[in-house]
Amino acid sequence: MKYGILLALLTLAGCTTVDVRPIASSMNVEKVCIRFNEEVNVDDFVPVVQEDFFNHGITSVVFKAEKPTDCVFTLSYTVDRWWDMAPYMVDAQITVNKNDAFIGSAHYHMTAHGGLSLVKWAGTKSKIDPVMDEMLRNYPKVDTGITSKTASN
Repeated sequence: MKYGILLALLTLAGCTTVDVRPIASSMNVEKVCIRFNEEVNVDDFVPVVQEDFFNHGITSVVFKAEKPTDCVFTLSYTVDRWWDMAPYMVDAQITVNKNDAFIGSAHYHMTAHGGLSLVKWAGTKSKIDPVMDEMLRNYPKVDTGITSKTASN
């Protein structure tokens, strides 16, 4: 009986794996050009990634065709969704290069598509923010001057 309960809890929890190779501070990343991937249909993925760079003091631009000539650092990504009563993100692979040489990456993956865990329907931001923070751990967060609204009473 107790093994059945344990197995049920493990099934409900699902499993997420994260594999990150942080970008070294010696790279002095100030701007990243994001290669837009038209095959990705997670609408808020790029804005979430851009906000994460911004929070670490790094600007970003998105390009669809030719890479701008002033782009030293480029980011490419793939994202996969799954469907279980509603679509949700199950996998995201992010790679950052300097002049086409690998300098860092982040990979988020839900094992077994999240199983029965309700966390699988969490938003892109809650899934990607910790992954990006780890990839950018050598670039401290900056005070952006933007604060969220809170009740003042």
